[in-house]
Amino acid sequence: MLGSFIGSVRERMERFGASLADSGTASSLEVDEDGGLKITIYRDSDQQAASVEMTGTTEVYFLSLAGGYEIHDIAHDAEGKWAILENFLESARAFAEGKYHEEIYERNGKTLLRTIHLRAEDGPRVISTSGGWLAGLNRLLGYKKSVVYPPSR
Repeated sequence: MLGSFIGSVRERMERFGASLADSGTASSLEVDEDGGLKITIYRDSDQQAASVEMTGTTEVYFLSLAGGYEIHDIAHDAEGKWAILENFLESARAFAEGKYHEEIYERNGKTLLRTIHLRAEDGPRVISTSGGWLAGLNRLLGYKKSVVYPPSR
């Protein structure tokens, strides 16, 4: 049963990657199988990467955008696993298509926090980098906020 689930996830990742490549959004993609599965797509306009990974246990999932935004989620039943996978794939699609903006919080020239606001087809998503407790303290003391949009396709 685990093998058929992994096979189905592999097929879904390949269809996802192919749809982005066919639309010209992604210039290349990789599907790696090393116990689990991982798809990495490279945005055509600037080669920024987005990846979605499922571990070999099929219970832990990771999303990484541009190497700076990383989140994970855990599911134990098939319904929850598919929900997380679809959520992460749609987040990667929004990133690849440039449907987002970033908020960057700085103090004294140092980045305290970065937040990406994705506009996915099925609703908005927000992912933040962790600045730690010191960054939280600095935010209380004042900061400069910048809003950055992706390069246009």
